[in-house]
Amino acid sequence: MVEKLVEWKCPTDEVFLNRSAKCVPLCSNPQKIGQADRDASSKYLLFLALSSVILTILSVFVVSLSFYFRRLEVLSSLPETAMFFSSLAFCVTSAIYILSVAFKDQLQISCTDYTHHLLFVVDGLSHVPCSSVASLIYYSATCSRLWWLLLCFSWNKATRTAHILDESLTRVVMLILGLPLAPLMLALLAKAVAANPLTGLCFIGAASSATDWFFNFCRELVLFLISSIALSSACCRLLGSQDQEVNGFAGVIAALYPVSALFYMLSFINDATQPNLDWDRSFNAVSATKYCFDLVLSFIMCAFCFIFFLTRVARSSSKVSKEGYQPAVPKLPQPAIPGSIRSNTYASTFRTHNMI
Repeated sequence: MVEKLVEWKCPTDEVFLNRSAKCVPLCSNPQKIGQADRDASSKYLLFLALSSVILTILSVFVVSLSFYFRRLEVLSSLPETAMFFSSLAFCVTSAIYILSVAFKDQLQISCTDYTHHLLFVVDGLSHVPCSSVASLIYYSATCSRLWWLLLCFSWNKATRTAHILDESLTRVVMLILGLPLAPLMLALLAKAVAANPLTGLCFIGAASSATDWFFNFCRELVLFLISSIALSSACCRLLGSQDQEVNGFAGVIAALYPVSALFYMLSFINDATQPNLDWDRSFNAVSATKYCFDLVLSFIMCAFCFIFFLTRVARSSSKVSKEGYQPAVPKLPQPAIPGSIRSNTYASTFRTHNMI
């Protein structure tokens, strides 16, 4: 009787869900979001994602040229390796965004069939395509951030931490690939996956405000604190030091992460202090920062990574051209000296020494 009363109170574009005892919107329900805002968010996501993929492809091309011309040394240090693999991981994240936005209607990522109704995926409603997309985005984006964190520790190669990380690079790579699995599994167990009504994509933490703060805000907070401490200690190491083992451009790229993470966390604080404004119901600066933050980081890293490798290869090639080609001195065969001449030369040398 209570269920029928609740079901009767649900709006016409919503369906009562027995397992969660609440009304779930249909996929056709606009959920107080205009079509213009949906289109703007999709275009913004596609622009950032496509730009990141193109810039990463160009970076890979430049690095491939450096390996083809062996005298152009690229990826010879830990900061360069961290930048390159962070860009590759962000490229994977961008590719997932592109496929999700382009085929979200065909694959029905954010919609699931329930009692002959196409419902929008919310908390408590499981959907395999939605969970798969959200898991891939969260895992690849977290790996990208960890590569960026490695850059924060290694841009100043004179520090002891940079030497330790360089010597144990294999274990560091395994740690970067394995650490994101822990929060991801916890999020799946907590059923923190849901679809975002503005973008139509699925994200970890979108099920509720609590899961969003725990799995997204806390991740950025922890990485923000660690990266800030790493950058501060590396900068203090430069004071009064004569070491020249510093990659200044890599240090600038490393400093961009805590600055960007700070703006991302401010968007959470803005939502908490002004809950009645419904920033996530329209395409604005706050919603774009919050739901497109992975792609914003991706664009920053991929752009600066391409610029870095392009300038590095240009400098190396100009150095090689200035040095020019220096052929080796040919080793011409020398005529054999007869034995009589060798003996006379030795005898004359011996007499000269005796006379002196």
